[in-house]
Amino acid sequence: MSLLFIIVMVAERVGAQCRVYLDPEEIFKCEVDETHDKLLLALVGLNTFKETYEEHRRRLPHYRSRSGVSHSDAATLDDWEFPPQIIFHRYDRFLARLANIRVRIRQRNLRFMNDYSVVSLSPVCFMLWATAVCCTDVLLQEL
Repeated sequence: MSLLFIIVMVAERVGAQCRVYLDPEEIFKCEVDETHDKLLLALVGLNTFKETYEEHRRRLPHYRSRSGVSHSDAATLDDWEFPPQIIFHRYDRFLARLANIRVRIRQRNLRFMNDYSVVSLSPVCFMLWATAVCCTDVLLQEL
């Protein structure tokens, strides 16, 4: 099994865990702020994984020098020369979709509050409206 394959599988697993955490049925039941917080936490986690990969990729020569590998042997080792796009192609698209949903939820929330100064809607009704409109827009864009 190659290093590339392993890293791709780990990245896909991180994305899958994020999808489980952001269960659509639960997102529709949450309040807008809670939905936003869950999206933000997922985005931070996904970005942290990618930043950690990049950091360790940059530090690879340092790790080799500390391990006592000679320069001639180090040249023969796999240098993670594969482009990150191979690993993070689907991951980046998922990350962009989550960021888009987060921004749209905030925009809808602000627009709704500006358009309707009536505070008679319960928080649950407002949350359902804002989440449904936002997710509908995103789903229509993906089609």
